[in-house]
Amino acid sequence: EFRRVLFRSILTDMTKFHWDKPENAAFIKQRVPTGRIGTPEDIGNAVALLCSDEADYINGVGLIVDGGHQAVCA
Repeated sequence: EFRRVLFRSILTDMTKFHWDKPENAAFIKQRVPTGRIGTPEDIGNAVALLCSDEADYINGVGLIVDGGHQAVCA
């Protein structure tokens, strides 16, 4: 089995200084369909899904967890 989670910008204690800047927060609101920065919980939820019995038939994929950013920038 091969599954992976791919993510972009996540709000953590290390990145908070960056996302607290108004211009960076505005970028997220304009470019990410969910209108917010991702959280560690968002990544954890994706990992939990891929590790669950419900994902038994999912194999060989990378799940992109980015609030839809890649979809609108592609």
